[in-house]
Amino acid sequence: MPKKKILTEQSIVTGFIPKILKFNKEEIKLNLLKNYSNNNYKSFDDFNYHKDYLNIDFQQHLTWIHDFIKDDYNLNYSSCLVQNSLSGIVLFPGQSIDFHHHIDDYDIHNSNDFTCIYTLEAFENSSHLIFEYEQGRKRHARWKETLETNKYVLFNSELKHSYTINKSDKPLFAICWTFQII
Repeated sequence: MPKKKILTEQSIVTGFIPKILKFNKEEIKLNLLKNYSNNNYKSFDDFNYHKDYLNIDFQQHLTWIHDFIKDDYNLNYSSCLVQNSLSGIVLFPGQSIDFHHHIDDYDIHNSNDFTCIYTLEAFENSSHLIFEYEQGRKRHARWKETLETNKYVLFNSELKHSYTINKSDKPLFAICWTFQII
């Protein structure tokens, strides 16, 4: 019998934060808006994807959400995720974010393994995450995930992704964590 070896795996894991987990969504939104109004971005380089991500302040509410996502993944997939970074996203009506990934090409060893986008608040027609991947002869294959309030999307950091135009009349608020697997 031939033996098959899986050399690599790319995945997208989605879930929702249960309502029983009590956290203050308004405090987190204020944190995002404060850092947005202070122009507190991770980068000011137009060619760096960090230009769309905000530095945000530590909050216990964010830790509770982070711990749930991390523990849920660790329990279901027998892997240990360790946080590498935390940032925020505010996508106003008419805004989008171009394709990018979360790998540092100049420091692969310390790069991220997984990225998690948690949608704090979204409205109908807010935005979607579009993933671009390759699978054998299929080049530029795409997958679309709808961004919904309280939904998280956890995926391999090397997956190129973008945020479609926010067609809602209200801003979308999201949190981004990056992880390494140990």
